[in-house]
Amino acid sequence: SGAAGTNIITASGEVNLAAVSDSGSPVELEINAGTDVTLTSVDIDNLLDINVDTGVDDAATLTAGTLSAGTITADGQGTDDTFNFDATVTSTTAGIDINQAGTVSFDADVIAATSLTITNAGEVDLAQDVDLTAQNGDVIASTAGGVTLIDLSGAAGTNIITASGEVNLA
Repeated sequence: SGAAGTNIITASGEVNLAAVSDSGSPVELEINAGTDVTLTSVDIDNLLDINVDTGVDDAATLTAGTLSAGTITADGQGTDDTFNFDATVTSTTAGIDINQAGTVSFDADVIAATSLTITNAGEVDLAQDVDLTAQNGDVIASTAGGVTLIDLSGAAGTNIITASGEVNLA
């Protein structure tokens, strides 16, 4: 929709998208699903705003392949929602904010240009060799923010959490 446009995809049920990219650099791609969201991959310049379980509060799932955007936000509605990030998640100009899910699972690295914040998530699951990085800000996934468990589920390997600012996992 062009450089100044906002693209909004809304469904009362599931949203399932093939690979998405932008040639016109719209301001935002907003995805609103009453239940599940499945994204093969997203590669855009600006805001990617994912809203799962916008209908009746029930168990919903976000399943995402490679995500790359200027800013990334993902929000659920309750502790029965599950977010599965199956590939690399990268913000290129600002932060990554993930909020309101029972489980947030990362199978590949998460790299935020500024801060990486995970709130109101019962469990954050890091697979083998998955790293969390905030290049110019903080990594926050703390009990004060509603994270109750960080599970290093990989059988071997090393998970590295780095930030130019604060790392708060307490």
